[in-house]
Amino acid sequence: MARHVVIVGGGAVGTYLASLLLAGGHQVTVVEVQREEIPRLQRELSTDVVMVGNGTDPRALRINKIPPYVGSITTSHFGKVSERFQNCCSSSKTS
Repeated sequence: MARHVVIVGGGAVGTYLASLLLAGGHQVTVVEVQREEIPRLQRELSTDVVMVGNGTDPRALRINKIPPYVGSITTSHFGKVSERFQNCCSSSKTS
C-alpha cells in the first residue's frame, strides 16, 4: 500500500530516503528550510516532491497542501528531534 511520506530535511539522509521511497511507489514530500538546497533536491528527486519551508510549522504545511500525517521522518545533523517538531506532529494529527 503506497503512503504519503513527509521528510523534513533534504540533506544526504533525507534525499537518499526520499529516493528509496519514491522507487517503492510512495508519494513523498521533502520539506527543506534552506532555499539554496532546493535546486539540488529538484535535480535529484523531482520538482513536485520538494517544498521549501519550515517542516515544523503546521501553517506552512497547510498552505502547501501537505495533509495531516500520523507519522513523520526528520533528518538532522543534530541527531535529535526538536520539541517544536514533536509539537507540530501532535497538532497535525488533530488538525
